[in-house]
Amino acid sequence: MRSDFTRQARGMLAAVVGVGVGLAAAVAGLPGCTSVIYDSNPEGIPIPLDEKPDFASRTVLNLLAESISWASERHPPPDDENDGWFAINLPQGVTREQYIDVAIRIGDRATPITPEAESLPTYHIGWVWMRGDRARVDVFRPVYAISRSSGQVVHQAITLHLKRRFSSWRVEQTQPWDPGVVEVPPIYYMPLPEVVEGETELDHQLETELDDQSQPEVMDIDPGTEPAPQVPLDDTD
Repeated sequence: MRSDFTRQARGMLAAVVGVGVGLAAAVAGLPGCTSVIYDSNPEGIPIPLDEKPDFASRTVLNLLAESISWASERHPPPDDENDGWFAINLPQGVTREQYIDVAIRIGDRATPITPEAESLPTYHIGWVWMRGDRARVDVFRPVYAISRSSGQVVHQAITLHLKRRFSSWRVEQTQPWDPGVVEVPPIYYMPLPEVVEGETELDHQLETELDDQSQPEVMDIDPGTEPAPQVPLDDTD
């Protein structure tokens, strides 16, 4: 109940602030601001269709990368057998290419979440609100100082208040929450590579092998041993 109340309260606050920013832009005669709202909780406040997040924007991808970079740098994963590697769990709707792009922006020890990487320390992105050059993001970091009897890793949500300059974001204020107050987002694995409609991976592999076999064989001939051209015989007696 506390988690739902907190999430609804923050949603109402974001809506109020968004209206204020929109009115200010209209009064100033500025063009429409880019707006993104995402909530990992399916039971949260419904998002209007025109507010659905578009993760293709470089600005939004930078926002996701900066949020996890901030959390992983200030609360790094333990230096154990994983050699500092950690997984990132991004919002649903992020494509495979965008997942890889964000991981590269974060650093050389970040990897998109997959079934094989699920055992790594994981940083999650939950609630996202962005309008113009202001944004708020819920980032979840693992807390290994707190352990549960089941062995499940405890995560802490931190709400980041960020300001944008061009396409770069900077954290200006943070609001940490007690573990368990904000629900950890569900796992959204990095999507698999796309396969052409009506074609399976085996079909694609066989097609590639057949194409290789159909290519004409190229023979390397030493110019010094190249046979002389044949001269036609004279059939006249």
